[in-house]
Amino acid sequence: ALVLTLSASQRLFGSRNPLGEKLTFDNGLSYRVSGVIADVPPNSHFSFDIIAVWQLAARMMDEREARGSMEKRWLYLNSITYCRLSPDVDPLEISKQITESSREKIREELLQSFDEEYVYQDYVHLQFGITPIHEIYLHSKLSHEQKKGANPTYIFILMGIAFFILLVTAINFMNLTTAKPSRRFKEVAARRYFGASRLDLVYQFLTESIAYSFIALTMALVLVELLLPLFIRLFNIEMALQGFVKRPDLLWILIITLITGAIAGSYPALFFSGQNAVAITKGPVRVKKAGLIIRGILVMLQTGMAMTLITLTIAMYGQIHHLKKLPHGCDHSGVIVIERGTLQPSEMDKMKLKLRE
Repeated sequence: ALVLTLSASQRLFGSRNPLGEKLTFDNGLSYRVSGVIADVPPNSHFSFDIIAVWQLAARMMDEREARGSMEKRWLYLNSITYCRLSPDVDPLEISKQITESSREKIREELLQSFDEEYVYQDYVHLQFGITPIHEIYLHSKLSHEQKKGANPTYIFILMGIAFFILLVTAINFMNLTTAKPSRRFKEVAARRYFGASRLDLVYQFLTESIAYSFIALTMALVLVELLLPLFIRLFNIEMALQGFVKRPDLLWILIITLITGAIAGSYPALFFSGQNAVAITKGPVRVKKAGLIIRGILVMLQTGMAMTLITLTIAMYGQIHHLKKLPHGCDHSGVIVIERGTLQPSEMDKMKLKLRE
């Protein structure tokens, strides 16, 4: 029996019900369709169209292979094994045991298949171990993983750019809040007159900035929900829309929003709460020299960060454009690359003849 995904079922059987239908592969294996499931989400590392019984395929390959059962040979590298460990088992210890127990068995089979010099000089090197599923996408060291993963360095770079923009935004909020302080001075004087302490004023300004941060967060989440399909089509990437923001992510988003609001409101809170209520009521308040210096530093920081980000963006675009236009040193037109080809030499010659025709 086998199970098809919905897209595979529609591709093979069209609109009719595939349950009970017989499906025969090119290698002679025949299965009965016993179920249809939803397509695997694009963000899964394990993508498939068909799930079939393993024993039947293993039995057929054993009949064709003269060297013994494929389940007993270590050099059959065309399958990946998944296992669930008990909570009290140490994964590192299990991986170490697998590596040590398989080392000699692998060497014996390598000596049967390759020259001794290749084996003893480590021209052919195989090592078995286990990798947690949640580490496969970013940290897998397999040479032929089921789906291409991502480099964690790029993620840290993008996170750095995001925090860089958040810092620029926080500094911009400080500058805008303290640029025309006359209205807020009157408010501070009134609250001081009615008995508010400096700590109360600090809490007020911090609460305002944090509230603005959460309003911005709400708008950002709405825009992400609305513009994400357009983003996916524009950049031709695969991304699941359902469950885009999960519970752990939401917790970190709330924490970062809270910290951003606190940083953005820290200088205005200290600046306004430190004013003298009596001096404010007597007439126009002149900002001290230290306040002007701090504001100037904030403006320079904001401008410098923005110019740095723009310069890096232009430089990266220039580098990518240069690499695209750079001569490759060879004529690659009409060239076909077959990855992980397993054809025999005679079959390869037949394929070359067909391509020439």
